[in-house]
Amino acid sequence: MNKYQKLLVENRELIIAELAERMKDVVYVNAERKAEYAFDNIILRGVTDGEASVLITHEFRFVMNDLFQVAARNERTKDDHFEGCKFSG
Repeated sequence: MNKYQKLLVENRELIIAELAERMKDVVYVNAERKAEYAFDNIILRGVTDGEASVLITHEFRFVMNDLFQVAARNERTKDDHFEGCKFSG
């Protein structure tokens, strides 16, 4: 296991929680715009069938540096004072 994998594994729960929060933020910020777009498409299609569906999607892309940043921040803030980040060494 290389140092990057180790850092991710050691901070697994924190990274998952942070990604979930970031996803919630994206959904919250874009919810009204996406709902308006979906509704307008319903009207434009002239849907009269109650069984028709509406699909609203969100795409999330995180680069590995996003994950490393979360883990490195956690490593840095474990101590009361900054002693350097384990990630950089």
